[in-house]
Amino acid sequence: MLLSSHLMGEMERTADHLVIIARGRLVADTSVAELRQRFPGDVLVLSPRDAELAATLRSAGARVAADPSGGLAVAGMAVAEIGDLAASRGIALHKVTSRHRSLEDAYLELTGGAVEYRSGSQRRQEA
Repeated sequence: MLLSSHLMGEMERTADHLVIIARGRLVADTSVAELRQRFPGDVLVLSPRDAELAATLRSAGARVAADPSGGLAVAGMAVAEIGDLAASRGIALHKVTSRHRSLEDAYLELTGGAVEYRSGSQRRQEA
């Protein structure tokens, strides 16, 4: 079955294979699972020792940035690795949330934002 839609949240819940076309150009022909692997999310971490934790995570190879909502956005390291590293340094973690990018986020990155429509989907899921 072929289904065309600009409602990415709907496609995320319905499709298992995607063909993405932007301005008449094929930009992806892939499964939803492969697209998720290609555009991973990050981990939101809250700690009373954010600066020390950020330095520790960076030294272990993670990409760390201040998150606009507070805390640290950590990419390139799994939740368990973050927890284990923090524990080994005696750094308390008050919150660790795995955030997955939505299909719309991946679509916008693939198409360079060259879209006419956007849905209001959320990208965060508690872990």
